[in-house]
Amino acid sequence: MSNLSELLPTGGGQNAVDFVASGTLPNGKAVILKADGTVEAVAETGTPITENLTSGSVVTQDSTGPCYWNNLDFDPFDSSKFVLSWRDGGNSDYGKIVIGTISGTTITFGTEYTYNSAATDKGRVAFDSKTQNTLLLAYMDGSSSSAYGRARVGTVSGTSITFGTEYVFSNPWISWVSMVADPHNAGKFVIVYRGDSADNAGLAVVVSVTGTALSFGTTSTFKADDANEPTVDFDPHNPNKILVAYYDSQSGSSTRYYGVVKLGTISGTTITFGTSYNFHDAANGVKTSITVKFDPNTAGRFLVSYIIIVPSYDAYVVVGTIAANETITFGSQTTISTGSNERLIIQVDPNTANKFIAVWQDSGVGGNPIYARVGTISGTTITYGSQTVFGAGNADSLALVFYRDAASAGKFVYSYNTGSSGASRVGQMGSTVYTTNLTTTNFIGITAEAISSAATGSVNVYGGINEVQTGLTIGSDYYAQADGTITTTSTSPAIKVGQAISATTINMVDWT
Repeated sequence: MSNLSELLPTGGGQNAVDFVASGTLPNGKAVILKADGTVEAVAETGTPITENLTSGSVVTQDSTGPCYWNNLDFDPFDSSKFVLSWRDGGNSDYGKIVIGTISGTTITFGTEYTYNSAATDKGRVAFDSKTQNTLLLAYMDGSSSSAYGRARVGTVSGTSITFGTEYVFSNPWISWVSMVADPHNAGKFVIVYRGDSADNAGLAVVVSVTGTALSFGTTSTFKADDANEPTVDFDPHNPNKILVAYYDSQSGSSTRYYGVVKLGTISGTTITFGTSYNFHDAANGVKTSITVKFDPNTAGRFLVSYIIIVPSYDAYVVVGTIAANETITFGSQTTISTGSNERLIIQVDPNTANKFIAVWQDSGVGGNPIYARVGTISGTTITYGSQTVFGAGNADSLALVFYRDAASAGKFVYSYNTGSSGASRVGQMGSTVYTTNLTTTNFIGITAEAISSAATGSVNVYGGINEVQTGLTIGSDYYAQADGTITTTSTSPAIKVGQAISATTINMVDWT
């Protein structure tokens, strides 16, 4: 037989042709014709590439100039929508914000809005986790002689945003701000910041949202002086618990900084802080890029990322554990990258156990590349995959956030500053790459019986009737899928095999 058509007899029986099986074939299985004349089950093959990072196309959110201090959050009520804020270097450093919509790996941005018509620094944005279409912005506002701490509500409708009144949470000026939404309570957020005065205290306040109005609880001090780059995260497993991390010049030396975390407990709108725990206290001190993130998949576990300045700006991550009595212990710090690293951030995948991404910039390499690596956590130990280039730009502009919905495990959005514009991309961590043996020309039929490997058995081909299916919907068209299943899904590379004429029978119409 030299032509495929010679294998398709017309009339008589059920157009059942005998073939030799390549591998064991179940009854009612879609099969392909191989070059040697045997038939093989339609199937996908592939291996999970858990350390792989891939990205979609670059999308520009602002082409008028550099975009600094990008910040991202996903809409908890719409898995295709996220918010992005930044400082617009092409427009007097105004605070800007936009809603992005994702389809596959494509991002479409709506209208850009100015939320602060003055020099804006270190802006943070977060959706209310319990109140639909509500987000909060916290930022340093340079419209006065000093950078006051301000906040305002944004209300989202589609990709449009309207803003409530601007509120001041600190009128002594500040030099750093971080914010997190309460995952347990509607209308609640926590802002932490560094007061930029003689003492440079570390401060925290609970923010309550009612409509577009804000109210603030009692401001709490977690460090009376020299609390640098404070950052905060909410414990997703333990209501009313937050964790702050910062670096502290405890020795008074300009080069000996300590990395510190403190657990905070919220009662109403008041925060009290417990004991200080050092995640790094060596002479080669923590200097910059502290991020603290709870692991949403493992109770009591969190990660801290940071950069150490001596001997050169090396990047690290350490696993922390909070015990039932609220004592904190740390595993061994692990090195992400050595030398000339800036603006290190991390995010834990809420939908994939024991996985996170670290993103940083290496200013010691030509072009200022932005790198990323997947980290895998086992207890308090971390191992890393190979580093991937995510782009190139400015160190103070990196942002990354994972999708919230469980169907999008390993999927994230990241943003950065190219130097002349803002850029955003969809990324995928831990993807499983599959290939199928099914093509548009090699599908031959459906087995009419179970066939042992290397044995000869009957296959129903086009023009015949296959009577060994189950659960079919009469009148529906059925397709062989890339993984070998037979369903009503017609998306490529699926191949149409026929129409159900009973719950067990497919009429394999000769489509040729």
